[in-house]
Amino acid sequence: MTIAKKFSFHRLLFLWLLSTNSSSAQDITLFAAASLTQPIKQITDQYYAQTGIKIITVFAASSTLARQIAYGAPADIYISANQKWMRYLLSQEKVQPNSLSTLLYNRLVLIAPNSSNLIAIDLTRPQIILPLTAQQKLATGNTDHVPVGIYAKQALIHLQLWDQVKNKLALTANTRGALAFAERAVVPLAIVYKTDALFSEKVKILATFAPNSHAEIQYPMALITREQLTSAATLDFYHYLKSPAATAIFEKLGFSTKGLAD
Repeated sequence: MTIAKKFSFHRLLFLWLLSTNSSSAQDITLFAAASLTQPIKQITDQYYAQTGIKIITVFAASSTLARQIAYGAPADIYISANQKWMRYLLSQEKVQPNSLSTLLYNRLVLIAPNSSNLIAIDLTRPQIILPLTAQQKLATGNTDHVPVGIYAKQALIHLQLWDQVKNKLALTANTRGALAFAERAVVPLAIVYKTDALFSEKVKILATFAPNSHAEIQYPMALITREQLTSAATLDFYHYLKSPAATAIFEKLGFSTKGLAD
């Protein structure tokens, strides 16, 4: 483990311990992809109002969260923004295989700051993007390990743009970082999830990438493997995340609960 990773893990563990000093034994810890911040906050508030059970939430890139869980971070439920990092935890025997299910789906979009003169970009003529990145960079998540960046790289390869833009990318730790770059007009373009763009009032969607240009954007969910039995409260909240009440919130904020093939 590198020094940076050790610091990140110990900081996360410290914050979790600090947050649970005054919590009850029923409290549940959810590690979720950063792109789920808004719906999960609404769902956990709603669940608390109904049950009085507090959900401790930790949001970050799926890769960061998966590594923290692999190192022993105390989570109860994990929701990733792609299958890669869930498979990683399965290989580490850190999640319960029989609890694995795909909770949500998303789309990948190209956005610009509201101040941009651009209205739309026709991705059937993708070379239009190149002059826009001649002097400034295109923002997205890290293309090696952050799910949104992995999807973006796949789409850029599909459009035969990767070789021209791979050295002109502003890479961020998660999708919210790429969104922030566009919101502040630090970059002329960014590739993020559709739900990020819909949430922000400071950016506009120029194009939606074709589903066949990248792997389907899936959000798998699973219970974490623990020495003790999974609590009844954790199981209840796990099922609540699939309930009509939670689904209504996810869909209101732009997520889909059905894949494109369904």
